[in-house]
Amino acid sequence: VVPIVIISRHHNKKGNDFATRFAELAKENGLQIDKHDFWNRIYGIGIDSKAKKLLYIKKKPEGEEEAFAVDLQKIASSRILKDSRIVKPTNAEVIDALALQLRFKDFKIPDRNLEFYNSAETLSLSNEFLLINQWTGIVDKIVKY
Repeated sequence: VVPIVIISRHHNKKGNDFATRFAELAKENGLQIDKHDFWNRIYGIGIDSKAKKLLYIKKKPEGEEEAFAVDLQKIASSRILKDSRIVKPTNAEVIDALALQLRFKDFKIPDRNLEFYNSAETLSLSNEFLLINQWTGIVDKIVKY
């Protein structure tokens, strides 16, 4: 029983560190995040609805992080990217990656892909489909109006 408690506390501390880092990034970018989600202890996304800006963070296996804020008023459209393959003999679809792609109004700016799942870094899908659909809806509400 004791090792489980220690592991649980360690995971909670990691989660708190991640949330703290996310809050620091929001402050650095002058954002007041009113909705956010964290998942798999490596991904985070949030929105400042007033400023219409999205904040995204991904911790990479090497310990580095990919983090940026996006002004949604500069986005023309969004879509879900799914990288998958069919596995024989059952013809089952295996999903290798999910990302939310943001396409800028200025076509000179390259699309920005916000990774939600990568099979090379996470063992299995859990609620990533729900999250990516939810965030696509949040982005689309701002982008389309």
